[in-house]
Amino acid sequence: MFFNYNKIKEINWKLQTIKLISNISEFKGRQELYLKNPTENLNKLIKNAKKNTIKVFLETNNFMILEKEYKKILNKNYHNLLVDVYKNFLNQNKFFKNTPLVSSEIVEIFNLLFKDKIKENNQRINPFALEALCDNLNVYCEDKNMEILILIANFLYDFISLNIFLDKTKFISALLTNILLLKNGYYIGKYISIETNILSNWKMLNYKNKSLTEIDNRILFINNLLNIINQCYLEFENKVKYFERKISISKKVEKIIAKKITKFTKGDILKLLPEVSNSSIQKILSKLVKANVIEKFPKGKYTFYIKINN
Repeated sequence: MFFNYNKIKEINWKLQTIKLISNISEFKGRQELYLKNPTENLNKLIKNAKKNTIKVFLETNNFMILEKEYKKILNKNYHNLLVDVYKNFLNQNKFFKNTPLVSSEIVEIFNLLFKDKIKENNQRINPFALEALCDNLNVYCEDKNMEILILIANFLYDFISLNIFLDKTKFISALLTNILLLKNGYYIGKYISIETNILSNWKMLNYKNKSLTEIDNRILFINNLLNIINQCYLEFENKVKYFERKISISKKVEKIIAKKITKFTKGDILKLLPEVSNSSIQKILSKLVKANVIEKFPKGKYTFYIKINN
């Protein structure tokens, strides 16, 4: 019924695919180094990833929301209920463990997330097809000569083709991408919402060129999915570097203040750090005031600061 995954070994993969897999492998290695020293900033990324995934989950339930309306909408009872539903799913650690994916697990995920429950004997689902699809993936996952990212992409291509969950297939496919990556040691979806990135690029990802063969369309899908995963890792690194830069600037300001004996102004700091913006310096000074490191005098045009000697 499905693509013979043995044929993956016969494909003469182009440089684009090889390079994407190599990039993702390098990103994965660097991320593992970042995760060895967990920081509050990584927790911020986790919270933001959950927030973004919840937003697309709400949209899947036909609740279109704007960023500025996000907090207000979440105060409504039904939206709170949906958010609780998704948070409850995230707490089901069994779905993210390094165990083989089974068809009943996919159905359970759908039933947890959506009110239009589905049973395996429902006419909308062919239990044998879904079971065969999962078995196919799990068998080849044991083959060390198979590239796991290629296998995951092939599985998702076939899963989308089944279209079991109709209008919910897109979200479930994006969610399964994250789950399968997590199960195989790719933790990017914990810090960057893969679901959001996949759904925002759905047309590109699921595009089929009628002039191409089935295998060429499959390769096109694989490359598109690998590119999305690659972009997620790149987004992660950019955000980590941004946080590191903020920490670095803050430390520079603190070192300058530590040497101050008399009063000083924001302008004094800016002269010593011309590459840093006015607003960034102001934020750092405000944090130091709250932390009782420095004291602000007065609250007018001629503001200056004095270091507090504890």
